[in-house]
Amino acid sequence: APASGEIQLAADFYGTSNMPQWAGTRAIYGGGYTSAYVNICDSKTIASTGNCSSYGTLYHTRGTHGSCSDQSYMISGSGGASYANIIGFDRKVFASNTNASDWGDMDAMRYNNPSAVSNGVRGCWGGGYSASGGVYHANIRYKTLSSSGNTSAFGNLRRGASNQGAEGGDTRVVDLLMDQVHIITK
Repeated sequence: APASGEIQLAADFYGTSNMPQWAGTRAIYGGGYTSAYVNICDSKTIASTGNCSSYGTLYHTRGTHGSCSDQSYMISGSGGASYANIIGFDRKVFASNTNASDWGDMDAMRYNNPSAVSNGVRGCWGGGYSASGGVYHANIRYKTLSSSGNTSAFGNLRRGASNQGAEGGDTRVVDLLMDQVHIITK
């Protein structure tokens, strides 16, 4: 048990039998912007303090996207490249150094800088900024991560924003939107 004022994390917090089903041992970083938008991926073992290594590519060249995962795959969606919003999803395998595949489309929301979370089964993308219209959006879309199908409507944030943080659990999403915390139970 932690001392007063301390927080238990990872396996100590969840216990070995209660780890979330999407918890894994590998982190993948993909896409982004250097002097141009890129589709390269890097990977590292989470338990190691070592550096990342090359780990294939995304299917779409993009930055400003949201990614989430289940136990086997990283799913990246929305975002853009040079203010052209991308509708397709990338699916990248955690276990092997292979390139990502195309994995369905965003059905309506095609914005830069959305937040993304999952409960290991369903992924949600919310908020974002539409450069063409100069609008901050509040839409939330979801997809079943194991399906190559498209997203569907999943409600709205309380107000439109981009560049927000979010965290997901088995039944709730906490959206850290600017100066407010929103709890969305679905």
